[in-house]
Amino acid sequence: MRSLPRHPGIRLVSRFALITLLAMVAPLGGCAEEYGDAAPTATTNKPATTATTAAATTATDSDKAAATPDDEPADAELTLADIHGGEHHPLDLADGKPNVFIFITTDCPVSNAYAPEYNRLQADLSAEGVDLYLVQADRYMTAERATKHAADYQLTATVLLDPKQRLVRYTGARTTPECAVVAPDGKVAYLGRVNNLYEDFGVKRRTVTKNDLRDAVDAVLAGKPVAEPRIEVIGCAIPGT
Repeated sequence: MRSLPRHPGIRLVSRFALITLLAMVAPLGGCAEEYGDAAPTATTNKPATTATTAAATTATDSDKAAATPDDEPADAELTLADIHGGEHHPLDLADGKPNVFIFITTDCPVSNAYAPEYNRLQADLSAEGVDLYLVQADRYMTAERATKHAADYQLTATVLLDPKQRLVRYTGARTTPECAVVAPDGKVAYLGRVNNLYEDFGVKRRTVTKNDLRDAVDAVLAGKPVAEPRIEVIGCAIPGT
């Protein structure tokens, strides 16, 4: 049988296909040549990201100090205003006694329920030469609102405003009413609840059986370590933390 004549277009298509194939293979060869045996992939990029993160987390203390804004004073020089305009240096511990901070907000029901206990603690601690401060932890709190709140709940302790949340950051507080006991060496010896009045949010015990804040202050005054230096707090999140 006589074969059909080969159509010129078939040869043209074949050559075109070969040229196209070679064009596709060439970049692959170039990529392998540039990167060696392994071309970059999502997997090979991960260690670089991890290394960068590790480097960022191992910054030295001098690096951290250099990153502190010039307008942020040293801790002992920190000056905060109270609701009446008076100035205080709450981290100046030159008298050798601890300072106690209880972080509050005007609208936290748990914090507000402790108002009578704040006053009892203020009376007891002041008799021992220990300063107790109530700290309005909301950075947007105004003196007018805080003054009204103090009057409404008949608070007797000094109420400080912390608009830059310097004390919040220093102590690590995240909840109201969280308490911090700062020892004479400047370390946070205790961070936790006032006592175990609350079993859960909105659920109170009939009788308080552990006065954690008072126990922590007594330990620091006696020069002993606090038995439970960190205790979970039931309350309200501090805005901005």
